[in-house]
Amino acid sequence: MRYKKKEELPKFEESSIFRTRDLQELPSGSVNEVHVALRDNNIASVELLVEDKRVSLLAGEVYEQHDGTFSVLAMDENILVQVDGRRPTVSSSGSAQLRR
Repeated sequence: MRYKKKEELPKFEESSIFRTRDLQELPSGSVNEVHVALRDNNIASVELLVEDKRVSLLAGEVYEQHDGTFSVLAMDENILVQVDGRRPTVSSSGSAQLRR
């Protein structure tokens, strides 16, 4: 799904920081391995081997600090995603790219 104009956004996105976009950087294919890590009987992370790409799903959230730096709060209610240990960046055109 790609939305270009505000009137095309789903209603929940108009008043929220939540956004939807295509996740072209995520691999598709057969899941060959699944590893689950628990912390205090809660799922802390899930790693999937999709074809030859490792997809990490981590419970946590990134917060921007007043000085412009970022901190990660582990075990928060959101999911952070990494492919092969890379972190996402957003180019000036708005498209996501992965870097180490």
